[in-house]
Amino acid sequence: MPITPIDQLMSNEFGDLLPSSIVRGSPGQKASQRRNKGYRKQSSTIAKKKKIKDQLSEQANDTACCSVLEFMYSKGLHLLNFLNFVSNPAKGQGRIRWHEFFVYPGAVKQILDWWVSPKNNSLTRGQVSSWTSSHVALRVSKEAEHITKSIINRELVSSFELLNYTKLLSNEWAPTTMSIISAFTTLPYAQKHKAQHCEKTDFMDKAGTLYQLSDSVRREACAIASTGLYGVVYDNINMGFLNAEQILGRHDTQENGTCATLFTLSGPANIEDLDTVQFQQSFLNAPPLSLSNILLNPVENAEFKENLVATILHIIVEHGGEPFHKFNVLHCLLLISNCGSLEEYLKTYSTWSLLVGHAHQIFDRFTRDAIKTNDPGRIVLVLKTFALSFRGTGRLKYAYEMLHFIHNITHIWPEGIRRIVLNNLILNPSGLPESGVETDLVQEHMNLLGKAKYKARGSNASWDWMFTIMPCTDALRQLQLHMNKTLGADIGSKHANARLAEDIRSLMDSLREHNVYCIQKGRTTDVDDLPVPNVVNIGLNHLSNLSKSPLADYNLAFQKLQKRRQMTAVTATGSDGTDGHSQRSHGTEALSTTSVQLPHGIDIAEDFLIGELMNLENEEDTLPLVSLQDVALDMDILEDDEVDSEIEEDLSSSDEL
Repeated sequence: MPITPIDQLMSNEFGDLLPSSIVRGSPGQKASQRRNKGYRKQSSTIAKKKKIKDQLSEQANDTACCSVLEFMYSKGLHLLNFLNFVSNPAKGQGRIRWHEFFVYPGAVKQILDWWVSPKNNSLTRGQVSSWTSSHVALRVSKEAEHITKSIINRELVSSFELLNYTKLLSNEWAPTTMSIISAFTTLPYAQKHKAQHCEKTDFMDKAGTLYQLSDSVRREACAIASTGLYGVVYDNINMGFLNAEQILGRHDTQENGTCATLFTLSGPANIEDLDTVQFQQSFLNAPPLSLSNILLNPVENAEFKENLVATILHIIVEHGGEPFHKFNVLHCLLLISNCGSLEEYLKTYSTWSLLVGHAHQIFDRFTRDAIKTNDPGRIVLVLKTFALSFRGTGRLKYAYEMLHFIHNITHIWPEGIRRIVLNNLILNPSGLPESGVETDLVQEHMNLLGKAKYKARGSNASWDWMFTIMPCTDALRQLQLHMNKTLGADIGSKHANARLAEDIRSLMDSLREHNVYCIQKGRTTDVDDLPVPNVVNIGLNHLSNLSKSPLADYNLAFQKLQKRRQMTAVTATGSDGTDGHSQRSHGTEALSTTSVQLPHGIDIAEDFLIGELMNLENEEDTLPLVSLQDVALDMDILEDDEVDSEIEEDLSSSDEL
């Protein structure tokens, strides 16, 4: 096959020589392309020559400047003397300053940029920065003085228009101040980020303080999660989206999601405590839940009674008014010391250290709230009683949750996990002493704040906004509290002491009127109702029924779950290449043939167990949380009525969907 000229040109015969592009087109187009190519080559040649000329000129200038400096040094002069002579207005060198320096655009900025360059030492940069800050502060002060003395008047205030004021401040009244505010509130390359956001939906492309806050909180959560020692509480969150226009085919909708809160663990905890293998083995070997695990033993009963007495005394002294305040410390001191009088106490305990020790005991026993101080011992005693009372009132879901929790802390959880759970039943979002709240209440509180107080309105409401705002709710809440404290008035909330006193009096009058705490045989709450039962006794009777009791149903469901956990997963093919169906364990009840590998943890246990139990009982409604007071982190401080009514209105509109 003959070799064409092009093939010959492209061969290695000509070494590294490459052909120019083929000129195509009409004769006129070819001539135009050749001219353009010549122009480009000519421009490149001129640019190269100019660059060489500039370099030679700069070298010549540098040589001349060095000669000038050497001449100055020979005359005993320094650069400072020369700059003082040229820059001082009293020397009459203004013409030189202008025509030889300031007339060149960007010359001043270039010199100052070099002075504050990182290549200079910190002392040099510090002197320039200090002068700049002082100069800018003086400019801002003069602008503020000008606005105060010359601009603020009745006409200005009565014709208030934010956008117009912004333009006037930026262009006329306070350009220096506005440039500082703009630089302070605008991220670098914010416009670039904004343009990118138009094309992308990535969260990281968004610019702004709120997005930065949300992202920082999320990064903090990731850092905590990376340690492996953390807890998570989650709950469903329902969002109502209202249709702004009444158009056929468009309706109000409700969408559901999940929101979670991650928290660090309190108390001693390590990775070994969270060993899932040990967890699994403890679960498989756990015995059934017995009635004795639920009922309080004599020691627990006595402690529970003491706690109730302490609570009663605390309520009497705290809310009984001034006459009861005299019983606060002295009476509790006699109870702690087992003395009959103060005289006996002084004879028995005569040292200051003993008195201080008793003071600590009084605080721990009579003034500390089990929830606010995270006292798991007292909490467990109450939950055991709740297991009976919930059952007696027909709150079956809550009753089964109590059984499940008691079973976990009694038999299922290993020691390490039991310790971690009990130490983290209560969270303290504020970090203040005596400020603990229930873990699930924290999540409910965050959900309600995100849904009502910090939610976007109208068409701006979206899951993207919820994704951004939910990590910020606690920080924004704290910011509001700090602002209230700084301003000297709590704008968003108010203490309810006065209202609480009125409520207590009304409640006492109602209790007295209806003889609530007086024993009346056959008492009914309504005409058609049966007599009021003893719900604790009823719950106990249900659980202790030997023939068929809810406790037996619970244990049956738990035993099924234990068998299910021991089954080998049914897969298409086993790891050794054999049929996975032949891998099934023998001697166990086959509850399911689903081809799913169950996780090594037992997170599925609770859902399965409750589901099994609910098949045996009728479902009932859970207790609703419909206002901010229902999820208040401090029940002694009530939210402002206006805020609460706004939230209730938003929630009611969602409930109507």
